[in-house]
Order: sequence, then C-alpha cells, then structure tokens
Amino acid sequence: MPADSGPGPFVRAGVVAAVAFGLWSMTAVVSSMPPVSPLGPQPVYGSAESPALVSIEPILHAAWLATPALPLAWAAALLALLGASGVAIFAGATAASAAFVLAALVLDTSFSAALAHGAGLAIAVGLVWLAAGAAFDDHARLFTRPVHFNPLAAMVLWALAVWWDWVAIVTWPVVLAAFRRQPYRGGRGLWILGSMLLGAGAFVAHFTWMAHMAAAVTPAVSPVTWRDALWAAFDARPPMPGGSYAAPELTMRIGNLLIVLSAVGLVFGALGRWWRRTVLFSAGLASAVALICSEWQAEVFRFSLWALAPLSAVGLTWVAAQGRRPLVITSILGAIAMMETIVSGSRSMDGLDARGFRDGLTDALDRRARARPLVVVAEDTRIDSALVPWIASRAPRVLRAAQDGTAVARARDDGRLVVAGPVGRRHLELAGVSFADGFTVHEPTPFQFSEADGTFRCVAVRADRWSQLPGLEYTGRLGLELPGRLGGELQLVIGDALALPVRAATPEGRPVPVRVEALLSGPGAAAPPADYWIDGSVPEAGPSWVRRVHVMADPLSRLVLSLELGRRGPRVIARLHGYDEDARGRICAAPLGPVRFGRAGEEAIALTEESAFGAGWYGREGRSGEAFRWADADAVLLLRSAVNADVTVTLEAEAAVARGPDGDTSVTLRVNGLDVGSRVVGGRRERHTWQVPAAMWLAGTNELWWHTSRALRPADAGGSDTRTLALRVTGVTVRRE
Repeated sequence: MPADSGPGPFVRAGVVAAVAFGLWSMTAVVSSMPPVSPLGPQPVYGSAESPALVSIEPILHAAWLATPALPLAWAAALLALLGASGVAIFAGATAASAAFVLAALVLDTSFSAALAHGAGLAIAVGLVWLAAGAAFDDHARLFTRPVHFNPLAAMVLWALAVWWDWVAIVTWPVVLAAFRRQPYRGGRGLWILGSMLLGAGAFVAHFTWMAHMAAAVTPAVSPVTWRDALWAAFDARPPMPGGSYAAPELTMRIGNLLIVLSAVGLVFGALGRWWRRTVLFSAGLASAVALICSEWQAEVFRFSLWALAPLSAVGLTWVAAQGRRPLVITSILGAIAMMETIVSGSRSMDGLDARGFRDGLTDALDRRARARPLVVVAEDTRIDSALVPWIASRAPRVLRAAQDGTAVARARDDGRLVVAGPVGRRHLELAGVSFADGFTVHEPTPFQFSEADGTFRCVAVRADRWSQLPGLEYTGRLGLELPGRLGGELQLVIGDALALPVRAATPEGRPVPVRVEALLSGPGAAAPPADYWIDGSVPEAGPSWVRRVHVMADPLSRLVLSLELGRRGPRVIARLHGYDEDARGRICAAPLGPVRFGRAGEEAIALTEESAFGAGWYGREGRSGEAFRWADADAVLLLRSAVNADVTVTLEAEAAVARGPDGDTSVTLRVNGLDVGSRVVGGRRERHTWQVPAAMWLAGTNELWWHTSRALRPADAGGSDTRTLALRVTGVTVRRE
C-alpha cells in the first residue's frame, strides 16, 4: 500500500476541526466574558487628553463589543478551528496531536469565550490560520487550478484578519510564504505590492470601524476619525499590568506545556522547510511590536501565542515519534496539556473575583437604565473596557460620556441620568458639575457611583482683558481649564484679609507647583491691576494680603487643575497671558470636600482632611492617639453642607498663651462672616461649643473662622520655629440637630 494512502491532509484536518468544534460548542455555551479587576494599577485618563481619545481608548481594548448571532459565532468558530487544524497537519502534525492541541485550545476559557463573542483578536487569529493553511500547502492540495488561488486566498484572508484586529498585520510574512512557488515567481514583486496595499486598506478600515463604534457608544463633542483611533492605539500609555486593560484573565493563558511544545515544533518540525521560518519571523515581529508599543503588550503576546498554538501539535508529533509507542505518548502529553489548561483557566490570575465585580456594576447600572436613559462617565481604561460591551448592547438608551462638562450638560439637557465613578467625578467637579452620592457596589470590593444633580457657575477667561469671577469664589475652590500653549499661563490676582494657602493640584490630587508673586495693596511698582478695584473699592481700603498666582499652561494640550483658595470668598480676578486674543480659558466654582450633614447626627472632622483646613492652619502633628494641629491667631475651616440646618460646633483645644496682662485669652467664632460668640480658652485641653442657627448655616460651603486673642512666636524666644501659634487643636466636631 502506498505510504500516503488513506485520508488526505485536508480530510484529516476537517475531521479534527469538526471534533474540536463540537467540544468548543459545548464550552462556549457556559463561557462568560472574562472578568475585569477594579484593583491594582489602573491607567486613568489624564486631564490633558482629548475627548476623542477617551472615546476610542476602551473600544480598542474591549474584549468584544457585542455578542454576534449564534449561527455567525458558530460559523466563525468552525472556520477558525478548521484553519488551526489545517496549519497543524500541513506543517507535519498527526491527526491525534492536532486533536489534543485543539481540544486544549478550545477548553481554554479565554480563547473559547473570546471566540464565542466574536472577539476581534480571536477571529483575526482564525483568519491568519486559514491564510497560513493556504500558504503552507506545499503541493497545492487545496486547489491545483487556478494557480493563483493559494496566494490570492492567503492575501485576502490575511487582509480580513487585519480588518478584524490590526495586530494581525505582524503576520504579513505568512502571506509572503504564499508567493514562493512557480509559475508566478516572476511576478512576486507585484504580488507583494498588492498585498501591502490590501493590508494598508484593511488597516485603515479597522480603525475606521473602531471610530464608528466609539461614536455610537460615546458621542464626542467633535467627530472621532480613524486618525484619532490610530493615534490612541499608539499613545504611549504605561505598560499594561500582567494581563490586559480589558480583563486580567484574558491573557497569555495557554498552558506551559503547549508553549514548550510550540517551541519544539518550531525548532524540530518547522526549520526543515524555509517557509516555516516565516512563522518565527512573524513571532519576532510581534514581540518587537509588544516591546516598542508597550500599550499593546498583552494583546500582541496573546495573539502571538494563539497564532503559534497549532505548531505545538508539530512539537507533540516530534516528541511522540521519539518513543516506541507514539500514540500512547501523544495521548499522555495531550491529556496533561488539556488538564493544565482546565486548571489554569478555572481561577483568576490575581485571586480576585473580578467577574463578580463586573457583574455587580452592570446589574446596578441595568436597574437604573430601565427607569431612565443613562450616561456613564468615563472612569479609566480597565473599567471602561469592561463596561463598553454592556453599553454597546444597550445603545442608544445607554451611552458613555467623556470627562467633559459640555458633554455632561448636553446629556442632562436630553433628560438622561449621568453617573460617574470616583475618577470621573473628580474631573467633572472641576468643570462645575455637582454630584450626589448614588449607589455603591459592595461585593467583591466597594465601588461607588455618583449621580450628577446640578451645576456650578463657570466664567470664560480671556487674554485681552481681566475677568471678574462673581460668585465663583464662594465654594473655596476653583476648577481651572487652560488651552494648550507654549509659554502661556493663567494669572490670578487673589486678595484677602488673611494670608491664604493657595494650593494647586491635578484632578487626581497630585500637587502642582505654581509661582506666587507678592503685590502691594497700595501705590507701588508692584500694585494690582486697576481692574482689581472695579467693584468700587480703593487700594487704601483693600485687603492687606494680595498675590499674583501664575499657573503655567501645557505646551500641547489643555490643562485642568484644582485651585484651593483657603477661604470661602477672597477677591479674585483672572486673565490669560501669552495667548492670542481669541483664546479662551474657563474657571468654574468647584465643590470642596465631601457633602456632609445630609442627616441629623455628629460628624468629626478628621485632622488629616487637608481640603477642610484653609487659612491659618499648620500640618498635622503627633501620633495617631494624640494627633493635633496648631492654629494661627486666625484659622478658617471650610465645610460643605447638604442642607440649611441648626448645628452645634465643638472645638477641642488649648491655648498657646492662656492669659495675658489684660485678662484671659478668648476665641471667637464667625460663621460665614457672622459673629457667633466668644469663649475663654485656657492652657489645658477643653471643649468649647457654639450654637449656629439655620439662618447662618448654608446649603453649600460654610466658613468657620476662629479668631484667638493671643498668640506666640517661638522664634521670638530664640527658637527656630517662625510659626505663629495660638491654639493647639485636637478635634473639631459638628452636630446637625
């Protein structure tokens, strides 16, 4: 009997693929979306990034955007598995080896679930396998006529893979392998050029598709183009944590044994024929892309491993052939590979119930979306990549919004409920959006959503004139937005009766250095601009502390910052400097600290809460059991209240100077500029209480100003401490009656 009698390679590949497809169809029914973890390093959107990038970023990294119709998913899976078995058998693997490898592959939860949901990466891998089958068919077993069928099929299938997921572009050498034979060897240059043009078109088509999906899910202020999507794909974000932006379990999950067998297949089974070296070249290209473009490390490595998986059947065939009973060795090693895949796929990589976290988020959002059209504000790329598939399946009733005040205002005008996570809330508060606590997902880890309930006032700032900020400074905090400009800056002139600790920070809370220039309140070379007295005041009656604050702009993109003023209502004017006359910045009143006193009860103000301690306070000192803060002769506390109410304020403190020649030391409390009364304070720790009527206590930012009649400077006694110390405060509590 001839050595090659029996079923041909194509028939064997079809049988193996059919068996693997049957196994996959069973596992795909129970496969769910790979989980998303809320913990660990989370790449967040920077305040300088454009809404277009925020729109496209999670789309590029989403595991999938929707679940296709069941017949389409099964057809795609069958084609992918047919391609995998064809590559393995055409490369020299036995049918038994290919069957075990494909069984292990479809039992992998990540690959099986991705294939079931029509994920771009899984479909692209399947198309590359089919292209490789056409390229690796040495004797034109598929078709002998027409002679151009194999290279044309490889080229078209590869281009379709690039269209599904652009990462497949690194497998172009597989297409080159299809151009190796006569009689069209002389026209290879035209074939290569044609494949490059077709691949370039597929590359652009992929990002056009992604931009369209982003526009459908996240309506941007300006349209998202394929160039925006391409730019977002290479925006040089930090390397991804050991998995993916989209899901830590959707990662390099192929078992270690399969990886080893893939290496064996490359070394002992593939190097014998030159065209198989293109697989090595493709893997090298993929690794180079992963190292250079760190944002795509997980996707590219996962694609490379999936693409090389069929060659582990070649390695298994070679290893089994070294023994006396190849089928027994194949069965043992194949069973081990399958068990390893099942065990590794049954647990989360980082030990977190990330799938439960995602389900908790979507269930809570689903309940609100049924009652009212919903907009979910962008949070960070990992959480958004998990939510985007859910949002896409419910669009247009559920949409995303960039961390942009204009987009949120438009959504609220359309009658939509706007919800945001902690990161989105911090960004939008600087754009003048106010939030109320919404709902919290408690298990497996707490995550709170807030609901937009109103807006604060915002004022445009120009380069050709000083802008007054009427009403903005009564929150104690400003949100600054500067357009990008090399050498540009925002200048603010701030004046008050007290020396204010002006602090700037990013939306994430990272301190930002600003330059503060002292100005004279009266005549002099460094006087404030004339616009500072536009309200009818005169320099002689103006504040004693006046400063010009310089906030430098980003050279390339807009900059969003928080500026804490230290008091509820200092006098502020602002102007852009170094910009064209038509440039516009924006300053919004921003809420300061959490909303308090929503219900009756007592709240202790933590000494570590920096946003509450404004002018006149020094840093926290002492140990946890004996913590305290020193207060100057004038010290301001800023508290944000949910309601007008009668409150009781209690100060636990001792005086630095208990008594002077003219009597006891007293401390006076003013609430929002109104005197509430004085108390005598001694040299030991005591509790002092003031009753504040609802007529004085605002639903908004409240200013509590304590004035102490005596203070001391340690430096006056020869020490090095130049502070002015009046009260040693160990606690502040406010009780809503």
